[in-house]
Amino acid sequence: MRFDRTLTSLAFGDDAIPDYNLWAPSLLVQHKLGEDRSLKLAYSYRVERPEYYDLSPFLNIADPHDISTGNPLLRTEIGHKYEVGYSQTVNNDVNFYAGLFYNYNSNDIQSITTYYPVYTLDGTTYTDLSLARNVNIGSQTTYGASLSGSFAVGKKLNVRSDVLLREMVNAMPGEASISGFSYKLNVNIHYQIQPDLAAELFGSYRSRRVEFQDTHPAFLFYTAAVKKQFPAKKLSVGITASNFVRRYVNQLSTNYGSNFIQNNLRQVPLRSFGITLSYKFGRSEVKKKEEEDSPVVPALL
Repeated sequence: MRFDRTLTSLAFGDDAIPDYNLWAPSLLVQHKLGEDRSLKLAYSYRVERPEYYDLSPFLNIADPHDISTGNPLLRTEIGHKYEVGYSQTVNNDVNFYAGLFYNYNSNDIQSITTYYPVYTLDGTTYTDLSLARNVNIGSQTTYGASLSGSFAVGKKLNVRSDVLLREMVNAMPGEASISGFSYKLNVNIHYQIQPDLAAELFGSYRSRRVEFQDTHPAFLFYTAAVKKQFPAKKLSVGITASNFVRRYVNQLSTNYGSNFIQNNLRQVPLRSFGITLSYKFGRSEVKKKEEEDSPVVPALL
């Protein structure tokens, strides 16, 4: 059980945000079905407080056709997360986890856009303007499944992966609910070429996600790395490359309402190449942790 007290003060305007207290319980029950199998049931109470830019009432007019602002009256987002999962190890070479989850968020914070053919602000008239503002839409319900595991092929190749499948339902009082399916996939492949030479490939893909008034773009990221260790394994040199096929990652997002559709293309420069040099000195002890719910992280990077 965790207790939180939140105090928020504003140095602008006449709005005041009341202080509030929160009790945040969590529960984890795990039952071993054998030496290599287990079943778990979990619940957690989650709190998502608005960030500064969510609360700021100032207008961002960098683009006179696309203005955004915050909302000092935003309420804290409250989440309830339930999960049941099963894990198993086979001959110490294969680890597998499968889980089902259900999440419910009240006071869910999302950005709502309103289109104005003509809009007057501080004596200035703008035309063809869209105004985006953060609001508590009502609720967001997410349910789905998560799968993760790792397995070894011989003594040189190791593969780890996790998959998240989910359906998301956004609801606002007086409006029709908006729902959409999305998924995430991570894969990490490690190959020990020689005792002192290893190669690794890591990839992550997140599909398009639908919220109440927005469609968030898909995202792909991948990295390849080679690492060479020198005698005594104290000095190592590595070469890495990320998103090396294309210079930019194109992200197309869409906002839509009763009288408008707005498309936004964002080009993110993620292509990179690098050389790493590391030297280890002194003594250290490394203890192997359970891999049941561990995230997929490139080991060479």
